[in-house]
This record gives sequence, C-alpha cells and structure tokens, in this order.
Amino acid sequence: MFRSVVTVIALFVAIAAVFACNDPLRRQAYFGAALDSPEGDKGAEVLRVREGSPAEQMGLQRGDRVLKMNGHKLVDALAMEKVRSALRAGDTLQLEVRRGSEVFERQMTLPELPRESIHGLDIYYDSAPTTRGFRVRTIVTRPAHAQGPLPGIFLAPWLSCDSVEMPFGPGNDGMLGLLHALASQSGFVTMRVERPGLGDSQGPPCSEVDFLTELDSFKAAFQVFRASKFVDPNRIFVLGLSNGGGYAPLVAPPGEVAGFVSIGGWAKTWFEHMLEHERRRLELQGLGPGEVTQRMAGYAEFYTDYLIRKLTPGEVLRRKPYLAKLWYDMPKHQYGRPASFFHQLQELNVLAAWQGVTAPVLAIWGEHDWIMSRDDHELIAKLANQRKPGSGRFVVLPRTTHNIVLNEGDAPTSENFRTGTLNPSAVRIVLDWLREVAGTDTPNPSNQMEDQSKLFDQFLGDWEFDLVQVGPDGSRRTGKGEWHFASILEGRAIQDVWIARFPGAKPGDLPEGHGTTLRVFDPQINAWRIAWMSAARRNFQLFTARRIGPEIVLELVTGNGSPEQGKWIFSEITNNSFRWRAVESEDGGRTWRLLQEMHVRRVTP
Repeated sequence: MFRSVVTVIALFVAIAAVFACNDPLRRQAYFGAALDSPEGDKGAEVLRVREGSPAEQMGLQRGDRVLKMNGHKLVDALAMEKVRSALRAGDTLQLEVRRGSEVFERQMTLPELPRESIHGLDIYYDSAPTTRGFRVRTIVTRPAHAQGPLPGIFLAPWLSCDSVEMPFGPGNDGMLGLLHALASQSGFVTMRVERPGLGDSQGPPCSEVDFLTELDSFKAAFQVFRASKFVDPNRIFVLGLSNGGGYAPLVAPPGEVAGFVSIGGWAKTWFEHMLEHERRRLELQGLGPGEVTQRMAGYAEFYTDYLIRKLTPGEVLRRKPYLAKLWYDMPKHQYGRPASFFHQLQELNVLAAWQGVTAPVLAIWGEHDWIMSRDDHELIAKLANQRKPGSGRFVVLPRTTHNIVLNEGDAPTSENFRTGTLNPSAVRIVLDWLREVAGTDTPNPSNQMEDQSKLFDQFLGDWEFDLVQVGPDGSRRTGKGEWHFASILEGRAIQDVWIARFPGAKPGDLPEGHGTTLRVFDPQINAWRIAWMSAARRNFQLFTARRIGPEIVLELVTGNGSPEQGKWIFSEITNNSFRWRAVESEDGGRTWRLLQEMHVRRVTP
C-alpha cells in the first residue's frame, strides 16, 4: 500500500507552473460565525459572531439556533460541515434561525474569506494537482525580499478536518501558533496543504475522505514544493503534528527529506494506540482501576471488530449491542472522519516507515498530552539512534498538552486539550534544531530571551485611543482616552498610565476610567509579570504576557498564580498604531466574549 507515486506526480509537476498566479480554485466563502455541533431539531447554537462579518450583517447573535442552511436541516456536525464546506465566494447563503420562540430567515451573498497576511512574509496561494483528479490548496510563506532558494518546512497535519489556514491569525490554537511562529521566525520557506474537500480544496467533503486519498494529496504537494525555485530541495524538513507526527515518513520518498519533526505523533499500530488512548481517557474521567479494566475488555472487543475486521462502529454495535454503552461517536464516523480512514491507518506499518528514515529526527511529547503516548515518541527517536547514534532526539515539554499549549495546572485533565497558550519552549526547541540540522546560523539562546524581554519597548511614548465597551447583553458604550508608556527603575520595568473618558463628563470631573500598569520581565519564565491597578474602580489584576505569533497576549492569573479565563491582547501592531482587546471565557476557553476594545494611535514617539 506504500506504492510510490513519484512518477505520476512528476508528470503533474512538469505541466504545472509552480506557485503560478493562474489559480483554478474558487475561494471559500466567509461566514464569520462559530456554531456548536447541532442537536437534532434544536439546530446549531451560535457561539460567537466575528465583528464586521457577514454573520453579523445578517443579524445573528450569540445564543441563536441555526436550524437550516440553504434548506438543509442541521441535525448533526457532518450535515452542517457538508453545507458550509461547499460554500464558495459569491454563493448565496439562506438561514433559518430560531431566537427564543421566534423563527426567522436571513439571506446573503457571501464574500470570500480574507487571505492571510503576516508581517515580514510573502504569502502565495496556489494549488497542487493530485493523482485522484482534483487539486488541493497550497499556502506557501517566504521571507520578504529573500534571495535564492531557502530551506523549507512542509506540514504533515493533524487528523481532524480543522483548517491549516489562519486568515485571522493563530488565535489561541497551539499548533497554528507554532506554524505561525516557524513561518515568521525561521527564515525558511513553508508549505501548508489544505486537505481534500476542505477550504478551497477540491474533492469529496473532508468528512468522507479516506486516509490514502488525503496522503496522496500531501505527496503531490510535497513534490510541487520540492520543485519550487524558492526551496533548496536538499534542505526540506517535514513537520508532523498529531496524526501527521505518525505518518510523516510516508509523505516523501527516503532521501528527499533533510529531517523530520514529530510532535504529538504515534508509532505503534492504530489498534494499540486507540486502546492506550481509551485507558488514559477513562482514567482521566476518575474511574477506578477495576472499572477501567472492565471497560477495556469491551474496548478491545470493539476495536478488534472495528479496526481489524473493518466494520463500521454502527455495524459492530448492531452485532454486539452490549458494547453500545462504550461508544461515544457516530455510526459511520469517528472524530469527524469516515471509518475507512481508520481502517487504512490500522493497515500502516508506521514503525517500518520510521525505520527506513535516513535523516535526523526530533520527537517532542508534551507531558500533559493524554491523546498520544510518550512511549511512541521515544520509539521514533530510538529508531533514528539505532541507525546513526545521535541522529534521534527525544524531548519532553513540561506541562504541555497535545495542542502544544502550556497548562497552568500540575496535571493533565480531559478539559485542557485546547485551553492555554502556545508553549514558547516548543518554538525555541524546533527552531534551534532546524537551524542546527540545516546548517543555518543558530541564534544565541539569550537572544531568544531578549526578544521577549523587549516586547513592550515599542509602546514607549504617548498614545490616544477610541474605546468600545461591550456589555453582557451586547450593548456598546464608546469613549476616548490617552495612554502613556515610560521606562522606569533604570530600564528594569515599564509603567503606563491609562485614562478613559466617556460622553457626558463635565470639565474638571475625575475620569471614570483610569489606572496604571507595572510591567517587569521575568527571565525564569521567559515572560512578563504584569500588575494592573484601577484607581477609578479599585480593581487589581495580575497577568503574565508573552508574544504568541504576531500578538502579545496577557493572561489573567489569580493571586496564587492559578489561571482565570481572561486575556488582554495587543494585535495589528505597527510603529504608529495597534489594536487592544479584552476577552473572557465562560466555558474553559472554548469560546471567548469581547469585553472591551481600543484602536490606539501614537501621539508622540
């Protein structure tokens, strides 16, 4: 099943203009609302609406229920995604919405989703032809004004149908944050490939695409990447994240990859992985050892029929209804992918593929990653070292989850999969390793630390802002103000004074909103410790702050250092302007509500 497709791909490459401007793919539509998984006749709940988006223009509000899209009932997540993924720019979207007891319709012609823009990078949207007869979207980043071919990073992505594109930045997603950081800081060319049926890519809906079809698209795109004039073909690295951290060696023939990075990957059979995963999941639910063992006997029987005998989950449960209490997903799908996807994963011999790798390998496992096992990562590095001592490196990231985010707690939980922010150590470790293997200049680690320690220098001086405060009911209050930053304590800290005024204030009145912030860099955590004091409201808050991609993110903490679900974010930063916003979450970081936003302009340097 590992039949090479290099010859066929070469024919496609020969007739395709690499990174050409004649892009045959229609751009996906922009909707701008996050919807929860539908619940039968209840439809899909609106979790949040992006400001200025088509969804906001259609009048959607948080808490609304979308019952139908273009006449299709939203009865489950697959039904919803099939409709949404088929929408292209210029298409009309018709919604049936319930708000309380009222049901109404909205209709709008959708614009295209904005394209990525990352400071200091040229970004190329193109496509790659696959041997299955359709094209997939490729997104290539390259340092602006770069000369000649550069080392390259090719992404082997995760399992789910989550997009590799980030038109609004990486947000708090750790894997996207890592990709953003590598693109903007490595000096390498990078390529991401949108899997078939997702985003702009052609092909069947992502929820129906099997693994071999998906792998074929990655293989085809890799050859296009390797043929690019931008890329040094002898210094291409494959970065595998989650599922991609297992199948990464299958993306390219041996000898065409300069090195592999596997983060949150797997190496044993998929059957073994799922049994280990289910045991960890049950333990995190707090079940006792005896109950876990009893359920594992059922899971062993279930996964034998599902993965080895190649039945669908529904077929297994029809034959053995006593196993139904163990199953938590759909009859024909798991994790949003068809049963055939996992049947094909089970057929892979991933360890044999890693055994055939001749390039250096970096395997990284997060200490709080309960999705994948430490043992698999150690095996990947061990195989590299057996072939050539010193070529395999295994790294454990303390308190880091599967999504490469830093967990503020001391133990993994089933709730910390997507909470927190990108662990900056992951970026530093991967960058240093890539530069070492590629033979490019490796910055002094102290320079990396210095980069974080100068985050707030760019704000020194005087600023003015327009302010919007958003109430729990969506009401808005506007004001204006001034913000002054200064270096204090012989350059060891930065203090600012913030003053906001709202309409109706009388001359001589104290401003309703004013306060001060003290910012001190802590090299032990490679982050800033920040204290905010509001003189107007007698409010005192503590934060830690780090750069995450193009943004500076302040995370709210309590007095004892435990996290709270609040963030202050500096974004869209230029020499003379930036955007600031405060957000909070009431559901463990899955969704965020805007509390306050400022558009800030420099007055004096």
